[in-house]
Amino acid sequence: MSISIKERFHVNVALVLALLLLAACVPAIEPEHPDDTPEPIITETPEISPSPPTETPIPTPDKADLQAMIEHAREDLAQRLQLPFDEVSLLEWKAVTWHDSSLGCPQPGENYLPALHDGYLIRLQALDEVYQYHSGEDFAPFYCEHPREPYEDRSAQTGAAVVEPTKEASMAKPEPVDTPAERGSQDLVAQAIADLAAQLGIDQNEIELLLFEAVTWRDGSLGCPQPGMGYIQVLIDGHRIQLRANDHIYHYHSGANEPPFLCKDPQEPLSINSGG
Repeated sequence: MSISIKERFHVNVALVLALLLLAACVPAIEPEHPDDTPEPIITETPEISPSPPTETPIPTPDKADLQAMIEHAREDLAQRLQLPFDEVSLLEWKAVTWHDSSLGCPQPGENYLPALHDGYLIRLQALDEVYQYHSGEDFAPFYCEHPREPYEDRSAQTGAAVVEPTKEASMAKPEPVDTPAERGSQDLVAQAIADLAAQLGIDQNEIELLLFEAVTWRDGSLGCPQPGMGYIQVLIDGHRIQLRANDHIYHYHSGANEPPFLCKDPQEPLSINSGG
């Protein structure tokens, strides 16, 4: 039996109405336990106060050339650390004499002229760290990551801003020390005293022992490089001896099975070793 178009229309309308009634009867689906959704936890970031500086900054010196030198060092460090200039402070400056043309900052594999150079040592502070700059009389200060001690501190001659010892300490003379107990060390001291007595034309009893210590030298010069000489770049164990005669102090160095010899321009050793 065929269905007319009119009847088919009425059937479709009835189906649509039935679906609408069914949808109206179904309740809306709500999320279960809406109150169980965790709320974000808001924490406050504590303010970190910088630790107090380890040392007290000092004012810049009055001399214009020194001011320019120190300002150059501060500007360089500020750029390196990407800090404002005012956050770099001056801790110390002093006039010194360097051992050689490295100006107290030798680089591995480089050779330097072993001649004394006057210059300056500048210590700066930034971010609670201390940084050291070296210079020569004709060189701008440069950052030195692994500095060496200068040959001589000339701050007393130039009025540099450093902490000076008390008058009692500055006037005190080093006291003599006992001859070491070990036989080999005794022989080294005896050789040094005999050599100095011969050079000065005095009796050995007029010579006092001020220092005897085992050290490691930086190279074949044994801490006493001579101008125009080249030296093997290896560490050498040895000794340094200080003697006093006629109110003057004399330095003797030894190492590599060499007897102690008088050194007029001594350098500091790489390290001081325990024992004699």
